[in-house]
Amino acid sequence: MPEVAVRRTAASGSVPVRFAALQRVTRAQRFEGAAFFAHFTLFALVTAGRDTGDLAFERRHAAEHLAILSEAVRACGIPDPEARVTVLDERFERVAASLEAKPDPDRESGRGYYTGLCYKIYGDGLEVGDGGFVDWTARLLGNRKERLLISALGVDRLA
Repeated sequence: MPEVAVRRTAASGSVPVRFAALQRVTRAQRFEGAAFFAHFTLFALVTAGRDTGDLAFERRHAAEHLAILSEAVRACGIPDPEARVTVLDERFERVAASLEAKPDPDRESGRGYYTGLCYKIYGDGLEVGDGGFVDWTARLLGNRKERLLISALGVDRLA
């Protein structure tokens, strides 16, 4: 069982579990074009917790992830990162409205992978990050109240 699910099992109630990692990964599929590499490094964030009602978990932690990712992009010398958010479930309209992000209703990627809401981070017009809610811990722990938010920045794209 993934570590975040193990930690959520041990956590008390709605106390969130947070992870961050820097990981070198290999892309299985072939992509053409600038800034698409077979091997690349990701800076990843994971926050897992329990539904506390009124989409409070979702609002709090989506804002937290976007703030951390935006600050990381600025720290790499890109002064004005842009977040674009896509609502995948109309209940998440309120979450999107609470975020400092542009709406991106036409986004096609991530549908069927993310649930509720997803986002992309851009720096100087180039996509540098991605994230959203997934149902992995809810399925692993057999509890629909479990929440999981994942995000990552492509470090190579920032360099």
